[in-house]
Amino acid sequence: MIVVVLSSCGGIGGGSDCNELCVSVGSCTLSGDQCIATHDKDCKVAVNCIENGFCSLVGDVCKPANTGDCAVSLQCLNVGWCGYQDGACFALNDQHCEQAELCRTRGECKLRHKVCKARTNQDCAPSQVCSKLGKCCASEGECIACNTEDCAKSQICKQEGLCSLGVRLCIAAENSDCEAAEVCVDDGMCVAQSGACVVP
Repeated sequence: MIVVVLSSCGGIGGGSDCNELCVSVGSCTLSGDQCIATHDKDCKVAVNCIENGFCSLVGDVCKPANTGDCAVSLQCLNVGWCGYQDGACFALNDQHCEQAELCRTRGECKLRHKVCKARTNQDCAPSQVCSKLGKCCASEGECIACNTEDCAKSQICKQEGLCSLGVRLCIAAENSDCEAAEVCVDDGMCVAQSGACVVP
């Protein structure tokens, strides 16, 4: 294969027509009519490495090639895809999930089929969806609202009057839900209608 280098991209030879692909996926070199990856360095500074772990040169493309590639990515930090298997990044154990932002925000803290899901109510209880939205019970891999008590203690009850249990989420069921809420005091939205507080 003859590689034609037209100009530099990212500090290593690359085609001028490849600038966008160089930045996004590390394909910095024009070969014929295609942009390809030719240097590990181009892979490691590409957006796709930072976000998704596609940090190693495999053939003429950038891909995950080891656990280290996956572990430094934002998807490891955010959704727990920190392990490497069969050429891709996945969550491979509960620890990957428990250290992820997804666990803290949505209670999805346990491994299920290589992704992180909510397995028990204990996963949901410390999460932001519980404290903010009253979604404190695990069901089918996610945290949902399952009782009025959790809704009544949530931020969304205090702020928006969504203090009663609906289907898997908290709603405004009675005018009394709305009357003590910030939306009533501040904006006059004091009547429950179709699950929300509205202006009468």
